[in-house]
Amino acid sequence: MKKLLLLPLLFISFLLQAQNFNIPAYKTKEDYAIHEAQVLQAIEWLRTAPLSHASRPQANAYVLKWAEGSPTVSVVVNSYVMGLAEQNPDFLMLWIGGWIEYALQNKETYSEAEANHQAVKAVIAYYMAGNDVKKDPKLDKLVKQHQKGKLQAWVAKQY
Repeated sequence: MKKLLLLPLLFISFLLQAQNFNIPAYKTKEDYAIHEAQVLQAIEWLRTAPLSHASRPQANAYVLKWAEGSPTVSVVVNSYVMGLAEQNPDFLMLWIGGWIEYALQNKETYSEAEANHQAVKAVIAYYMAGNDVKKDPKLDKLVKQHQKGKLQAWVAKQY
């Protein structure tokens, strides 16, 4: 019974923590490694929170600050990415989050091509979920490419 009561408390604790995006003072390489789990939590939160959520700018800044200094993950933003965020500027951070998540979860098999692919998939998933996003004809086309299994080929042509 105690275990059943503990689960809801842990879940509530996670939700409260996920919205606390205080940026740590990164001083060493190890500081970035220590915060990998929190960065992944922030990315997951961004993936589910509406674009209009009041904590979104802080979450974006939290992930971006980590990405800017991480000694183990280098995010390469190619020119095509800006087109994905024209109608919904927050999609840039969803894309960066998708890249980071892939890089952290695939350290041994990492490839830049697959990082691009996973980052675009993160944007498409959010767009398809409809979390108060603006309609975007470019993304509508990418959704169709994804549904036809041609997204990876499209991404490979972009960089």
